[in-house]
Amino acid sequence: MADYQVRNWKAWHHHVALVLLAMFWILREQKHLPPEFKDITPQDVARFLKIWMPLKEKTSSTVAEVTVKNKNNRKNSRRSKMKRKGRQIIE
Repeated sequence: MADYQVRNWKAWHHHVALVLLAMFWILREQKHLPPEFKDITPQDVARFLKIWMPLKEKTSSTVAEVTVKNKNNRKNSRRSKMKRKGRQIIE
């Protein structure tokens, strides 16, 4: 969390609430483990989840699609903000 940055107070509270829920879930799962595994840390649980639930493979075309989609979203956001503020929209 040392490098975590948010733009407003509401975003910070949202982030902290999600982190607390995740920690609660991890601690609850630790209670259900056999006694020999009671010393497992939250980092171990996070590692297990990455192994059990791997991310989808990404190809260059899917990376390109996501990049174009994000670029279009940023463009639309800028356009919307300029329109809302009554400023000229520059393409």
